[in-house]
Amino acid sequence: MTPEKKVKAKVINILKFHEAWYCFPATRGMGRSGVPDILVCHRGTFIAIEVKRDGKHPPTKLQKHELWKVQRSGGWACVIHADNLLDLEGLMSSITAMAEITRLQGHDKLDDIQAKSEAIEAAAESKRHLPKDDTIN
Repeated sequence: MTPEKKVKAKVINILKFHEAWYCFPATRGMGRSGVPDILVCHRGTFIAIEVKRDGKHPPTKLQKHELWKVQRSGGWACVIHADNLLDLEGLMSSITAMAEITRLQGHDKLDDIQAKSEAIEAAAESKRHLPKDDTIN
């Protein structure tokens, strides 16, 4: 197994641990050159990963351009190698935490909506029992 394939295997283990969806886009003459090695969707966040064997082997200009296009489009783009695998773990954990916070905030908003709805309903019910305008002096 090549050094880069060893890093890819470790990346896949991290992605599986976090239950992320991922794929390896195959260019083979039909796709676009420079597309990152692994495309990931985790908790609604798109991540493009270019895998290198170590930090001494940077991505090509074309690969950097594709990663930049992902970032420009609102996704996460990263170069992962043997020396920074923990950065990927941190990114995945952060995305998980942010998704959970968003989910909990959504529940709070639903609770607020429910409370407001009940207050409006109670106010409407109390108005039904008020005397009509013609009976007020």
